[in-house]
Amino acid sequence: MRPPARTSLAADRCKVRAFRALWPPSGEGLQPPAATSQVFTRIERNHMLPMIILASGSSSRRTLLERLRLPFEVIPADVDETPLPSEAAAELASRLSFLKAEVVAARYPGAVVIGSDQVGECRGTRLSKPGTAQRAEEQLHLIQGSTVDFYSGVTVIDGRTRRTWTAVGHCELRLRPLDREQIRRYVALDRPLASAGAFLAESLGSCLFEWARADDPTTLLGMPLIRLCAFLREAGIDPLTRDVRN
Repeated sequence: MRPPARTSLAADRCKVRAFRALWPPSGEGLQPPAATSQVFTRIERNHMLPMIILASGSSSRRTLLERLRLPFEVIPADVDETPLPSEAAAELASRLSFLKAEVVAARYPGAVVIGSDQVGECRGTRLSKPGTAQRAEEQLHLIQGSTVDFYSGVTVIDGRTRRTWTAVGHCELRLRPLDREQIRRYVALDRPLASAGAFLAESLGSCLFEWARADDPTTLLGMPLIRLCAFLREAGIDPLTRDVRN
């Protein structure tokens, strides 16, 4: 769900001044009711936040960022995701997360921009988004019964200060042995055509695993939130100390 549009600070201040000019209706020393004071406070707190942008069109990452209950905009970055020669999976995830944030930050100076990217690998083979059911079945047949590594990079660029933070989360998991009928049925039910590895961990994909290990459980979902929260706190944005939206 896309967050509601934010009004300008100037417009909100005009409304507050107009209301206060009419209050109190008579007499002096009266104060606006408590509920009205809370509205004034929310306006001030909401505008303490800079514009936050998620530089990714991934619905999974948008859902993850919504957990923090911060207002944000989704502006996907158009970058070349071709790996460099001899580039390791973790390096690729880190570089692409930075590139996505950098491209959007250049267009929106003063915003706090979040870039993220995920790279999967099994026995030295990169896992791509299958795109079709046939390719999804082929990819799952390749990695079933094997250990798979996922690297999720996250970058935060604070356009107010030009400070940048980047980190890569690692998740290792093992798929249980699967026969072709199980694979066919899973792909038909979950339709993981736009997911590297050809499974959706947030959905029925959990049925495919024997185990998974990660220092941040959201790494497998595409964006390590623990690291992201730490970076946002460094940028002065903490959901626990803000008047966040419900």
